[in-house]
Amino acid sequence: MRAAVWVHFTFTKLSDVKGEYEANCKYCNNTHYKVTSRYGTSNAKRHIDNCAAYKTFLAQNPSHVTTFDQRVFVRMFAEAIMYHSYPCSMVEHVKLREMLSYLNPQVRHVTRNTILRYCWLEHLRLKSILHETFSHLNNRVCFTCDCWFACTTRGFLTLTAHFTDSNWSLKSRILNFRYFHPAP
Repeated sequence: MRAAVWVHFTFTKLSDVKGEYEANCKYCNNTHYKVTSRYGTSNAKRHIDNCAAYKTFLAQNPSHVTTFDQRVFVRMFAEAIMYHSYPCSMVEHVKLREMLSYLNPQVRHVTRNTILRYCWLEHLRLKSILHETFSHLNNRVCFTCDCWFACTTRGFLTLTAHFTDSNWSLKSRILNFRYFHPAP
């Protein structure tokens, strides 16, 4: 019952058979669909695509028409993880997945490897923007090397570029950082 098409149906349990439900279309009360692991969603999808009552409902309620793009969702999720420094494993947290499924049943959950791939793609995108910025820069660039400690008391060494843009506003970009081993 996780397929997005089932949002358009209500379920009644069949009393004589364990684990089987009957699905009724919310718009035209058509009851030709059984729900178990043996039955697929193709018939229900075809029904919703051709349901005149559903099309009438959408025409009268344009606010219910939602477009969901899984790629945009995963990209935004990866950006949130990077922005807030969340662990990539949070995409596999059970309660977070339940909440996301509640908010939008069309969400297909991803693994931490998928999020890592999107984070890496975002890194490459930002790196190309930085290369483009430096290629059009007519001013000098100053580099600083800073040592700092994270909240876990692990030390890091960062390389930062400082420059002024065409509007003479000072910009700073971290180019690289590495874990800095503490002295023995």
